[in-house]
Amino acid sequence: MSEGKKTTDLVTQQKQTGQSSEESPADVREEASAVTTEVREDAPAVTGAEVREEASAVTTEVREDAPAVTGAEVREEASAVTTEVREDAPAVTGAKPGAEVNDFNKWLEAFYKECGREVTLAYTTLNQMKNWAMVIVAALISAMVTLGRPGEGEIKPAALVGMHAAAVVAYVFNLRFFVRAILCYINLSRWNRLQASIVEARLIPKPVKVGETPATQDSQTKLKEDIELYYHSWRSPINRKSQLIQNLKLGFALVLGLPLFFVIVWSVELWDNWLVRGLAVFAVGSTLVEGTDFFRSSFFDDPERDKRRRKSGKKAPIFPVPVSQGGYLVTWCLNLAISTGVAVWPNLKPRLQSLIEWFGCR
Repeated sequence: MSEGKKTTDLVTQQKQTGQSSEESPADVREEASAVTTEVREDAPAVTGAEVREEASAVTTEVREDAPAVTGAEVREEASAVTTEVREDAPAVTGAKPGAEVNDFNKWLEAFYKECGREVTLAYTTLNQMKNWAMVIVAALISAMVTLGRPGEGEIKPAALVGMHAAAVVAYVFNLRFFVRAILCYINLSRWNRLQASIVEARLIPKPVKVGETPATQDSQTKLKEDIELYYHSWRSPINRKSQLIQNLKLGFALVLGLPLFFVIVWSVELWDNWLVRGLAVFAVGSTLVEGTDFFRSSFFDDPERDKRRRKSGKKAPIFPVPVSQGGYLVTWCLNLAISTGVAVWPNLKPRLQSLIEWFGCR
């Protein structure tokens, strides 16, 4: 170890005095390697067990010197830190009015697009109802030509009964399609009205009364009222009279009038036939059932009719789920029972009389 120090001192002195060694780099590396080997041989050997014992002793001394901290002190310090953080945190304010306006504008934009989709759907469904009614009338005409056979002379009574039955079926089905078409037309008018109200509130405000200056605030108020009436309350924008007239003009006057004509004519001519009487009563009963449902159901109510209904204490909630009662099905079953009884009465009457006489004899 002393020899290594001497060699190191000698090299240092040479550098300080500026003396230059004439030895080559190879000789210097050999001397440095020899010095390193002597240093390693003179260093004391240290085992892993001695290192672990010394580390454990140091850790124990650190733990003994560390101050004891209780849980209560930790909780107090944590509470103090939390209080300071809360005091330093910036105050959180409520949403600004502009955010609510932006949310409403986004909702209104999505609602306007939905109105457009609903208009397309209502228009498509309305056309489907009208097309099905025309198909049924075409089938009725085909049946009349097939059964009547105009080229063979006079039509047989059995063929007339068959054509009368086809006319009754066509009339009843088209009557149902007519009522369904009225609902489609109401939906078409509803979504058109809502779209027009949105346009008035955002782009082209209209005066509430004739002669007044249009105001955007009035248009926005009207928009909210229309959404409440025609969307949330699900009222009809047009009254029942307009519903009937406008749908008859769409083509249902023809598809209803043609079958009804043959029903009336052949009912009068063939009234003595039991099947004709039953079918005629069924047609009349179907008209009463559909007419009663049309004038009593809240699906066809406009705002004025809804006010009168509410004043009388009757509530008709529709949104979000319509409340449907079983009166329609009950009246249909009653109509079927009455028409069937009228049709089979000639054959049923003698059997009932014999049954009554049998019970009387006993």
